[in-house]
Amino acid sequence: VWYLRDGVTRTFDERGHTVNEVWWEELAYKVPESDTPFFGNQRTTAEMTRKELKRYLDLFQRSGIDVAAIAIEYHMKLALPFASFLWVFLGAPLSLRSVRSARVFGVIFAIAVTFAYFVIYAFFRSLGVNGFISPLAAAWMTNILFFLAGVVLNIWAARL
Repeated sequence: VWYLRDGVTRTFDERGHTVNEVWWEELAYKVPESDTPFFGNQRTTAEMTRKELKRYLDLFQRSGIDVAAIAIEYHMKLALPFASFLWVFLGAPLSLRSVRSARVFGVIFAIAVTFAYFVIYAFFRSLGVNGFISPLAAAWMTNILFFLAGVVLNIWAARL
C-alpha cells in the first residue's frame, strides 16, 4: 500500500483536456499484485555496470536531483581496481629487506594498509557526498595518496 498526501487526481479526455479533478489530503493506494515484482527487481549501484550508472547519472542530473553519491560510485567502478596495483606498489619496497621472522609483520602490514585504504576512502567519499569536494576527486583521492606514499617508499627502498 502506498500512502499519499496532499495530492490531486485528474481524469483526461482523448484530447488531453482535464475532465475531472479531485483534491485529497490523504490517499491509500493498494498496489496491484501484478505490479509488486517490479519493486523487487531494482538493482543497487554496486550491482550496476558503469554504463548503467552513467545512464542513471545523466537522467537524475537532468531532473535536478543531487547525484553526488551516484557519481562517486560511477567513478569508483574505475578507481577501485587500481587499489590492488597501489597495494603492490606500496608493499614491494617493504618486502625487499624482509627477513623470514618478519613475515607476520608483512601480514599485519597488509591488513593495516587495506584497513587504512577503506577508512581514507570513506572519509573522502563523505566529503564528496556532502559537496566539499567533487565526486571525481572523492573517488580518486585515496588512490592518489597511496600512489604518492608508494613513490616515497620506492625512492626510500632504492636508496638502501
